[in-house]
Amino acid sequence: MAEALLARWQGAKLATPLFLKGKRGMVVGGYQLQAFWPLPLFLLIPSGAGTDLPWQPLLGGGLGMVSLPVIIGFSEMTQGMLPGHKAARTSGRLLMYSIVLLGLSLLAAWWSPLTLLAALAAMVLHEGLSWYSALEERSISPIFVHPPRGRKVLAVLPGSPGQELGILPGEILLKVNGVLLTDAAQLHEALRMNPAFCKLEVQNREGESKYLQSPIYDGDHHQLGIILVPETDGAVTAEAKPSSIFSIIAMKTGTRSRNLPIGRIKQNKADKVDKAKKESAEG
Repeated sequence: MAEALLARWQGAKLATPLFLKGKRGMVVGGYQLQAFWPLPLFLLIPSGAGTDLPWQPLLGGGLGMVSLPVIIGFSEMTQGMLPGHKAARTSGRLLMYSIVLLGLSLLAAWWSPLTLLAALAAMVLHEGLSWYSALEERSISPIFVHPPRGRKVLAVLPGSPGQELGILPGEILLKVNGVLLTDAAQLHEALRMNPAFCKLEVQNREGESKYLQSPIYDGDHHQLGIILVPETDGAVTAEAKPSSIFSIIAMKTGTRSRNLPIGRIKQNKADKVDKAKKESAEG
């Protein structure tokens, strides 16, 4: 129950943006929600069990209280939901799981043969929630992919100009200083067009356009503080794993390079050389 409440209150704030490999082999944006919380666990013990307590026993001298430190963990990955939505959905399921487990525990206290069932349910049901969450993610379409017009925002850095302007993850940058965006490089070029001011046309999550503007300070002409959704042919992705107890213990989530065809690699190198020659000639 503590895990459910903490995931609801803090899950979205602990989200880390990632570049992930989608179902069709394309690179998509996603989030990892992961945290560990140290908590005190309070237990009541009989005061007459031969233990000298340094405090006054409770409940008329019959019981005393001890506190033990415990650590609980929370881990989820999502491609098809916003972090807040994913955290709320996972929290609701964890809360239902905790209520079921509480009921089994009370029944086990009333009839001791149910103790083993309650202990097994504590692990099996929790792992089942992780498995179901991973299955659900595979069944829904990723939302952090670029539309035909504009570039979608994956994340906004705290304290950045983008956050001050009110840009949110999941929104689409349509135009920057009047330039319709079709790739990430155009964003930087459009920001350099006006040395003192920036005008943005942004499509919010409901599909409505909003117009934002902000002065540009010296040295910040190309920095909005936003992370765009990756291009579908990106070369580096994070490895998505089920958020089970075993994957948390292993902690092997990292980056990996995609195996691109030789022709694609040669073409990418040729494009970079041509771009460098063009920039050198313009310089």
